[in-house]
Amino acid sequence: MDPIPVSSVAFPALWFFLLGFLLALGVVRTYRERHDLRDDWSRLMRLHDALIRVEATGGRDGDALLELRALSEAIDESVPPPPGRPELLAQVDKIAPGQVPGAEIRATVLALRQDILAADRTLQERMRRQAKSQGSAGRLFLAGVGGVLLVPLDVAGTLGLVRRYFARRVEQSLWFHAALGVVLFIVLAGTVYAVVTAVQVVPRALDSLRP
Repeated sequence: MDPIPVSSVAFPALWFFLLGFLLALGVVRTYRERHDLRDDWSRLMRLHDALIRVEATGGRDGDALLELRALSEAIDESVPPPPGRPELLAQVDKIAPGQVPGAEIRATVLALRQDILAADRTLQERMRRQAKSQGSAGRLFLAGVGGVLLVPLDVAGTLGLVRRYFARRVEQSLWFHAALGVVLFIVLAGTVYAVVTAVQVVPRALDSLRP
């Protein structure tokens, strides 16, 4: 029997490896998103506690105010403010005991509490969507394919050039879904070709192993 060309075996092998890589990437991205959500939820709870201390002392608790600023900045990186509202850190910076009237500080604290509730609803919605992806191979595969498209933004986020929620907005945009559809079509076409090639090659390979 004629030997099987290496090219006939190489493409299906490499393509199935690529599919496995995309699925593994989806698992990693899903795990990282779950981890990030837990961290954001913990920060939000600590932010709420710090706000209570700041409100109780009229902003005179320096440690609570510093913690409030740090946590507000962290939440701003992940959760965008509601439409027409400033970011949390910009509101926290208005709390200056001795320089700002107490009534204005109380109004700022009240507005912050409302925006924290809005951030809480946003995180809960993300948690519900993330929970749906667990145990679903299709969703994990889509997450992996999307991760390939988002590599430049992930690198920029690691370098601190863009905020985390910017990548999430891109992922929800129509342009991203259009690009995702094109990539999925290419993956599907390549998979069909790889399966057809494997069906032709595997029987010949088994025959060649027989004495």
